[in-house]
Amino acid sequence: MPTACRQYLCAALTGLLLMFAPRAAQAHPHAFIDVETRVMFNAEGAVIGLREEWLFDPLYTAFALYDFDNDAPDFQDRINDLMAENLSNLGDYDLFTEIEAGGKPVTFGPPENTSTNIIDDRLIMRFTLMFDQPVTLSGSGDDAKLVYKIFDPTYYIQMRHSLDDGRIFLDNAPEGCTSKLVEPNPTTEQIFMAADLDRNAEAPEGLGRLFSEVVTITCPTGSNG
Repeated sequence: MPTACRQYLCAALTGLLLMFAPRAAQAHPHAFIDVETRVMFNAEGAVIGLREEWLFDPLYTAFALYDFDNDAPDFQDRINDLMAENLSNLGDYDLFTEIEAGGKPVTFGPPENTSTNIIDDRLIMRFTLMFDQPVTLSGSGDDAKLVYKIFDPTYYIQMRHSLDDGRIFLDNAPEGCTSKLVEPNPTTEQIFMAADLDRNAEAPEGLGRLFSEVVTITCPTGSNG
């Protein structure tokens, strides 16, 4: 992976992803995050934000908390600080989140309503990205679609919803709005290319996009306003 991105991961993930033993890091990806998303609508039927939940894999969790005492009075404060640092550094990379509406990028502010917990020995992080402007889904074609992807551009980390779209929720959505998740469809050559990269290798530009899910939100004509 590129040196700059490798340095970023050291900061964003507190350097712990680079502590994997060599035999555990022979191919991209090297860490795994299960994703849940909630698309937030306002009373007028416009999309105003995206609520994300990241569930880190057990191995990363074990490394991240290796010197934490779960029974210590300050345990929650310490994991809150850890995730706050992660989110701060990830801000330079748009929280690994890419959103479009009408074929144009949707911009959003810094993460809000953040929380961190441990569930079944896995670190879980939640945050909300509020859009700079509400997005009205109307008309036809791209104008009626909100499309988002959540992925690490270098594919150092694999980020996936569950095997179906059961982890995608539409909060306060107008009647008839739906979500559709399209799984990535990399070629055999691309899969082998990723498998050949060790943790210090430079990933080709755009590798993570080849392995990213695409979620599309659509609403029927006349559902807004």
